Amino acid sequence: KSGQTIFPISFSNMEEILKRFDNRSRKEVYSFFIEVSKGYSIFPHTSKFRDQEIKLAILKKLSRPYKDLKEFVFKKGICHLVGAEGKIIGCMPLEQKKKALDYINSKEGMLFLFNHSDPARMTQRRERNKNIVEKLEEARKRELSIKNKFHREIYARGEFLLTLLPSVFKVQQEINYPKSLFKNFPMYPTIPFNPKDKIDKASFRKEIYDFLKSMPSTFCVCELNRKRNEAESRPIKENDLDDIFSLSMGIAYCDIVVGENFFI
Repeated sequence: KSGQTIFPISFSNMEEILKRFDNRSRKEVYSFFIEVSKGYSIFPHTSKFRDQEIKLAILKKLSRPYKDLKEFVFKKGICHLVGAEGKIIGCMPLEQKKKALDYINSKEGMLFLFNHSDPARMTQRRERNKNIVEKLEEARKRELSIKNKFHREIYARGEFLLTLLPSVFKVQQEINYPKSLFKNFPMYPTIPFNPKDKIDKASFRKEIYDFLKSMPSTFCVCELNRKRNEAESRPIKENDLDDIFSLSMGIAYCDIVVGENFFI
């Protein structure tokens, strides 16, 4: 009540509640979450947010001025919750559009939208997630085929960094920095790491680690994935996707996080 502590609702919270097909139960839980959160939400780990972290990390690495993202992470409203900017379209006076958007982002508006969400949408999402899980499981098996744990760690982080390079290059163009950011990581790698390569593996490992760690939630996605993949007898589960992307923002930007023992 003092406003000194915020318990933000996340996109994953919303989706978990939506899995409840009992209308009464779902509405009760939504009401509880919105009351506790006071309408505050935590921005999801979207590609847009990831790219902002990449830009911040590059500016830090080059000792240039940057703006902390933490003040952006927590805001009120459902638009923030889903990682989007709200916009009212159609022929309507600007004042009325503003009032409508203010309502949508209010606690009352959030509850109205939550209570009118269709649980059947989760069936479609589960089908999409099933395909993603299959691909991730294949990648996990490739990673585990590297028996040397030191090499496997470098490979996993290198593979992850490789997926970020298009965004890294885009930011470099924006800030007019054409040189390579990395001493031990090739500018245009075909593969990030091969145990047979004659490179300084310790320097290679440290450079990747330091750069990834300068992107708080993006680093959490990488490390939570890596931790999950290390469990050799545990196949990837669909719920892992929600857990990782929800925890990645919470671990990076919240003071207190509660989650499964497997991940925390």
